[in-house]
Amino acid sequence: MSLINTVFLVLLGMMAASVFLQAQWPQLKPFLHKLTDYQGTLGVAGVVWSAAWFIVLLIQVGYVFISTLFYVACIAVLLGLGLVLGGQNFNQWLGESQQQRVQQWRERLLPHQTGLGLAALALGALQLLWMVF
Repeated sequence: MSLINTVFLVLLGMMAASVFLQAQWPQLKPFLHKLTDYQGTLGVAGVVWSAAWFIVLLIQVGYVFISTLFYVACIAVLLGLGLVLGGQNFNQWLGESQQQRVQQWRERLLPHQTGLGLAALALGALQLLWMVF
């Protein structure tokens, strides 16, 4: 489960921060362009996965306080990126009032897309270190 979480955080983080990453490392442009073709699908999958992850977290409440805060931060970033990157795909499954609510959340989160992307990359790296050590 941790590897899937890490992959989602890194992929969604790269998509959300793609403009910043391309400016810093131009050689990533072809990879990021291919990745953005799947932006909506990965965004929806990120929301579904973060919900499942949250349920697992609630079941395993006995974790140390710091790890719980870390997981909540990961869930929040993953949920935010999922809504930002997959928000358009939700329209085909939701009614009009729900579409407006998702769109409102999306509009609130869009200015923070790059920050969420960088946070996802940092949290993914920390989680990877956590898994190794």
